[in-house]
Amino acid sequence: MKKLKKSNHSVRYRQILFVCFAFTLMIAISFTATNIILRRHLAHEAEELLRTTELTIASNLREAATTLIESSFTIQHLIARGESQEAIHSYMVAITDWLESEDIVYGFYGIYGYVRGDYLDGTNWEPPPGYVPQERPWFIAAKEKRGGLAETIPYVDAQTGDVVISYSQELIDAFGESLGVLSIDVQLDQVGEYVKTLRLSDSGYGMLMNQNFEIIAHPDPVYSGKRLDSINGDYQKAQAMLEEGIPVITLSVTDSNNIRHISFFRRLDNGWYIGSMTPFHVFYNELYIMALILTLVGAAMMITLSFIISRQHRSIENNTDAILRLNEASRRFVPTQFVKILGVDSITNLKLGDSVQSVITVLFFDIRFFSIHSQMMSINQTFDFVNKVFGIAGTIIQKHNGFVDKYMGDAAMVLFERAGDAVKAGIEIYRTLILNKSTLITNGMDNISIGIGAHTGNVMLGIIGDTEHYASTVISKHVNTASRIEGLTKQVKTGMLISADLMNDISEGERDFDFRYLGMVNPALSRETIGIFEVLDVLPDDIRNRRLKTRKYFESAVRNFLTENYKTAAERFRKVMEFDKTDESAKLFYKEARARLEGHDKRNVFSFNVK
Repeated sequence: MKKLKKSNHSVRYRQILFVCFAFTLMIAISFTATNIILRRHLAHEAEELLRTTELTIASNLREAATTLIESSFTIQHLIARGESQEAIHSYMVAITDWLESEDIVYGFYGIYGYVRGDYLDGTNWEPPPGYVPQERPWFIAAKEKRGGLAETIPYVDAQTGDVVISYSQELIDAFGESLGVLSIDVQLDQVGEYVKTLRLSDSGYGMLMNQNFEIIAHPDPVYSGKRLDSINGDYQKAQAMLEEGIPVITLSVTDSNNIRHISFFRRLDNGWYIGSMTPFHVFYNELYIMALILTLVGAAMMITLSFIISRQHRSIENNTDAILRLNEASRRFVPTQFVKILGVDSITNLKLGDSVQSVITVLFFDIRFFSIHSQMMSINQTFDFVNKVFGIAGTIIQKHNGFVDKYMGDAAMVLFERAGDAVKAGIEIYRTLILNKSTLITNGMDNISIGIGAHTGNVMLGIIGDTEHYASTVISKHVNTASRIEGLTKQVKTGMLISADLMNDISEGERDFDFRYLGMVNPALSRETIGIFEVLDVLPDDIRNRRLKTRKYFESAVRNFLTENYKTAAERFRKVMEFDKTDESAKLFYKEARARLEGHDKRNVFSFNVK
């Protein structure tokens, strides 16, 4: 023991000397290194600034696009019902007035279009003589998309004289015939003013260009309408890089006022370009300040680390017992996340009976028909197959902040503290194991099929066992509910279902996945009625797209079912089935609605008898 202490003292002194030398060297070269560090920091800040701006612009413009798509759907529905031009125009006026009063759409200036040979305008604007809708950019762009959403390049609006972009869509009936074009304008004044304020320092600025590198927004109005490469040679270089698809990062440019800047440019998803400019003198002023700070911080860290190292080595002998207890505790495996949820600072402090109550999302996933597959495998093949599946799934679960509470043969029970993480993990597990062909082929899992169910609720978590073996466990009816929701996937023949309680635990902004409402159900062996949602992101793209097209109609049918309007529900489910013959949920609902019409069942919820 004395020899060990002497060795520890020698190691401690060598480490302290090394720390002093390392920090002294760091301080000596700080002025050179800080230049590189600051450039990277500035590039990172610029990237974050431009990315945030891109998302802001896209989000604002998306409101206009979404409004147009919804309005197009409504007008096509009005036309299909045989409504008059006056009724269609009244709808356009009403929706325009509502959107303007609520200020919902960024830069909105009314809905208009050319419908069944007439120009209709939600602002009641009368076009001047010689105005030909078919020659306007919005009409031409929509025709080129043939029913898809079109976006024009910026142009001068005939009504206001302002620079706008238009979102437009051709209206097409069920027989493929054109009914006209609907459009919505977005004024670029507000977008331009927002972009001009993009700066990493008080004296910096931002700029915005269209697809042709024509400047839309710049603090100096002289540049409006000019191409970027017309300013000078430095900007020509920037434009050439952007044309080749190369992001411009920390490029030195000199503007027409002979002021040098560090520039950052990037291309937006809609083909526009944004840039941020930071003066050189601001950059170097921050460089000297950061170098001074680095020197002071380096000296402080050198002293602090030397003190910490000294303290750590003095406590080695005192920690021997703690290390032995840690080794003993590690033998009794309990997930690290479980320990944190229990509020215990170390696994060595766990004891029987430790427990806590918390809102947890429980996810079950099950390898379907495994008993059949296993009969055709050897013992080694069976375990190898299961471990491959759980190995892939386990990595994804950890990535999304979850942990496996227990494996149960061909199934697993997983816990998440955030409901949104559970949905993301479930989607990625399914897409990786089922939809990713390369994963299936590489791991020899050609015929695998899984079901995933998740539910959120208040559960009890704790430690059970005996003095020789500890185990974590979760006790709650919500665990059974999650398991039964997974079982429902077999009944509705889909990959992933989640409960309404889980959905309610995810904020609107975090619901970055597609889903549809399946109504209220009674799972097997349960008296509880729960709402169920189908997660569409686990479906192949072609099937998911069909589900998205019928989602509103399907959910309308579900609402009719829940309000006991079974006749309307059955008719709407039948239409969904005609459009998408693979929709097993629609088939099931249709069958149930017909059964209730015939008096075989009076309940407006499903009861499933299979676990």
